[in-house]
Amino acid sequence: MFKQLPYKVQKRIFFSIYILFLLLSCLFSYKKPSYNWDMLPYTAITLRFDGYDKSQIHDQVYRVAKDQLQASDYDQLSASNAKRKKWHDDTDSFNALLPFYVVKPLYNVCCFALYKCGVPLLKATVLPSIFAYFVCGVLLYTWLSKFIKHYLVLTISVFTMLLPFVLEAEKLSTPDFLCAVFMIGGLYLLMEKRWINGMFICFLFGILSRIDFVLPTITILTTLLFVRDTHLKITIKKYLLLTAITIAAYLMVAAGATSLGWDMFYFPSFIKTLNTKGEILGVFNLHEYLELVKAQLLTGLYFSHLMWFFLICTFIFLTYKGRKTKDNSIDHVIVFVLIVILFLRFIFHPVIADRFYLGYYIIAIVILAKRIMISYPAIAIPPPSGAGGG
Repeated sequence: MFKQLPYKVQKRIFFSIYILFLLLSCLFSYKKPSYNWDMLPYTAITLRFDGYDKSQIHDQVYRVAKDQLQASDYDQLSASNAKRKKWHDDTDSFNALLPFYVVKPLYNVCCFALYKCGVPLLKATVLPSIFAYFVCGVLLYTWLSKFIKHYLVLTISVFTMLLPFVLEAEKLSTPDFLCAVFMIGGLYLLMEKRWINGMFICFLFGILSRIDFVLPTITILTTLLFVRDTHLKITIKKYLLLTAITIAAYLMVAAGATSLGWDMFYFPSFIKTLNTKGEILGVFNLHEYLELVKAQLLTGLYFSHLMWFFLICTFIFLTYKGRKTKDNSIDHVIVFVLIVILFLRFIFHPVIADRFYLGYYIIAIVILAKRIMISYPAIAIPPPSGAGGG
């Protein structure tokens, strides 16, 4: 009986089921957030927006946490290890960390707006991730719907959004899911709509979400300078203009850390923190940096899904058969560029964590699904003329 329904009606039913699934997941994450330690400095930034003096913020943050958390959760954030106890007891040590968090202005503004709308302060720090999870899920479904039948779109989308690292990121007080949304949305506009300006706008919002989003932005723009596809290739003049806007956005975001005593270019101060202890050193220490790289390579790979990403990319490259089609070209180029960005990102910030790579993982899944569809046309969406009477 269901198969007798018009194709468009079937699509709407499957999409409605999927939206219900996303909403239930969002509700669960709101009720059961992770209460990661980062919510405390983000709470501090929100209170800073609300007019609290720097000398008052530390005590107010922990006062709010004690009021809004269960005792076990509060103890986990304030005294579960020596570092957290130090940050709880020492105002200066806690405030010294704020430059890491102030350079995510879009996320911080979202938290502040939610707080002013009446959302409890700690919950306000996790809601942007929950909202981003929902938007990311819709983007994933929309992108897959362009080339795969609806029942497979539902299956792939649900399984993807139920991946452990995706569900965990949904419950975190971080801007990582926001960044994933802007990366996925931007590359969707670039790869499927051939809309470079739309991609660039998404990536600018990505920089406003995390300052290190400047790296994929510059890398993708540089790639578009050399691609063969005339619909995607940009002129040197446009490249210089968009790069200048990117740098301006970067400096604008970095200014937030400058007001807290960091270098106006942010990274010269940031590299002094690249050590295994996470302390802010007086100068960059190459030995400490290499020790951090070693520690992340030895342990980070065991506790992340990064190797799965590289495996998916390998399968995507295996589908390349030298066919000079636009879709074939841009798919493989983008995958290669994503790998390059990850390597560059690790050099500048040697930390391996799935929450940083959400956008990369999901884009790789979409492209792999697209390449499989090209190899097996039976699972592709039917042509318009066979839309089932819709």
